[in-house]
Amino acid sequence: MIRTGRNVSTGAPEVMVNFVTSCYKPELLVPLVDRITKISEVVSVVNNVNTSVGNTSVGEQEYTLYGKPTITEMLRGLTFQISANSFFQTNTKQ
Repeated sequence: MIRTGRNVSTGAPEVMVNFVTSCYKPELLVPLVDRITKISEVVSVVNNVNTSVGNTSVGEQEYTLYGKPTITEMLRGLTFQISANSFFQTNTKQ
C-alpha cells in the first residue's frame, strides 16, 4: 500500500510504502527497501503484520523499516500525522 502526503514546512511530497505480510521477517524485505528508498520522495517504509484472512490493508503489528513512522498531510489548515494503520481520506482534494 502507498500513502502520500506533503511536508508542512517545505510542501515537498512525502511517500509511505507499507508492506503487509503474514509474518515479521524484515530481512526478506531488505532488497526492496534498499531500492525503494533511492526514490527521494519516500520518507517511510513500514511493515504491517496481519495474520488474519480478509482485511489485508491494516496490520496487527506495525514496524518502521526506514525513515519515520508517519507522513504529514495538511487539510483545511489542520496538520495530520498519518501512520500506515490510520484511517484517512485517500484523496484529500476531494
